[in-house]
Formats: sequence, structure tokens, C-alpha cells
Amino acid sequence: GGRVRGLVGVSDVAKPDARAAVRALGEAGIDVWMASGDNEATARAIGRTVGIRDDRVLARLKPADKVALVRSLQAEGGRVVAMVGDGVNDAPALAQADLGI
Repeated sequence: GGRVRGLVGVSDVAKPDARAAVRALGEAGIDVWMASGDNEATARAIGRTVGIRDDRVLARLKPADKVALVRSLQAEGGRVVAMVGDGVNDAPALAQADLGI
């Protein structure tokens, strides 16, 4: 058998003020969701770190899934949806959102 000769760990880290920002949005009556392409364990860990409820953390989403989420939220009582994205893969959902950031 083989032997492990090394191990590399990689993690995503939330910005220090992210939890306070999520709390402030909630206090303003704004629902915060997280739509991530990351695996579920990573997405949930980050969501918990910043104070997003587990049922509002969605993982392993493809660009089309994010568009569907934005549309679904918009259809719920005429919600206005803002989407924050960080890459080309988020462009379709950013375009669908009422406000793309």
C-alpha cells in the first residue's frame, strides 16, 4: 500500500464583517440567500459562519440553477431580488436579478 506523504488543505474564508452585514440586512427585512457552486459542506460552513440559515444555503448550483433561483424568488409576491456575483458563471443570474452587483 501507499503512504500519505503530504496533505494540503484549502478553505474559503468569509470577510470579517460579513456576519454583521448579513445581520444588518436581516434587521432591515431583507432575506439573505447563498447560491454557490461549491460543495454542500463548504457552502453550509460559510453560510453558518456569516449567519445564513441552512435552508437558504444552496450548493452545487450551475449558472442555470442560479437563474432559476432568482426567477423563483422574484415570483414570490413580487420580490425585488439583488444578486451579488463574482465571476462569468454568475452573469446570467446577475442579468436576471432586479439588481446585479
